[in-house]
Amino acid sequence: AAAGPAADGTAAAGTVRVRVLGSANFLRLPKLLDELEKLTHSLPRERGVELDLSGLRHADHACRVALETWAERHAPAASGPAATLKALPSDCLLYTS
Repeated sequence: AAAGPAADGTAAAGTVRVRVLGSANFLRLPKLLDELEKLTHSLPRERGVELDLSGLRHADHACRVALETWAERHAPAASGPAATLKALPSDCLLYTS
């Protein structure tokens, strides 16, 4: 299964949880980041986003870095909805090449 965000309800009051499922690699990265940007631009500032990576089975280095950077750019001090990043699962295979 290809990685993609799936908004599946709220994580905390007013926070939207986005789960990334399957495999995340550089081929899917542009679409993944585009969908995340669309989501954050459509939410009011008081809504937060929790990016949940616990459903990933595989992730390459490019995706890992890009998702961490996305979360940092949408940190609580930034303008727009605040984002938090739920860590990769310990059994997720990380590819570095």
